[in-house]
Amino acid sequence: QHGAVKMFLGLAHQLGAPQARLDILAFVYIVLRFIYITMYVAGLPMVRSGVWTLALLVNIGILFVGYR
Repeated sequence: QHGAVKMFLGLAHQLGAPQARLDILAFVYIVLRFIYITMYVAGLPMVRSGVWTLALLVNIGILFVGYR
């Protein structure tokens, strides 16, 4: 999934996405991934799955932020 983030960020840049919006989404993605690891260590699979899903949606949001 990390490779997809890099690819989506590059595509969003090519499409002229606002840098501030990309920065916010990328930061949220990183925070969600940190929370995901925390939930993994804590042994909370249901919460972990929810956090993973949110991170995936942010990743998709990064892809579409450049489309107008």
